[in-house]
Amino acid sequence: MLELNSGIVWTVINLIILVVLMRIFLFKPIQKVIDERKKMISEQIDSAKDREESAAKKLEEAEAYLQASGDNARKQAEAILKEAEMKNQKLIAQAKSEADGILADSRKQAQKERDQMLEESRKEITGLTLSAAKKLAGIYVNPEEEEHLFDQLLNKAGEANE
Repeated sequence: MLELNSGIVWTVINLIILVVLMRIFLFKPIQKVIDERKKMISEQIDSAKDREESAAKKLEEAEAYLQASGDNARKQAEAILKEAEMKNQKLIAQAKSEADGILADSRKQAQKERDQMLEESRKEITGLTLSAAKKLAGIYVNPEEEEHLFDQLLNKAGEANE
């Protein structure tokens, strides 16, 4: 069998002491550092997840804000276009109204001038006709009677033309 000698016993004792010392002074501090690193990595992962969630939430808020801004800008542009169209229609209506007024005034003025010219022509023709009739007839008629006779003549001539 095996003999137990003192060299082997001391080697085993030294080995046990070495394992205990290594465990106390080497493995425990290394395990402590490993645990601290695991904890730190876990905290960093959690922090990164929180930041990612926060960034995603902020991105959604920014997209919603941009959407709202775009809608708001679109609504403002539509309102401005509607207002411009209304102003344009108002200006067109005002210009048409002014043009119609000017045209009506022009027509009135032209009719007035025409009536005035007709009246002047009538008086001149009346005067010439009466003068010619006096010379042909060789008689004298007072001016009121001349006017009355001539009006009758013109009325009869106007009725014949119609």
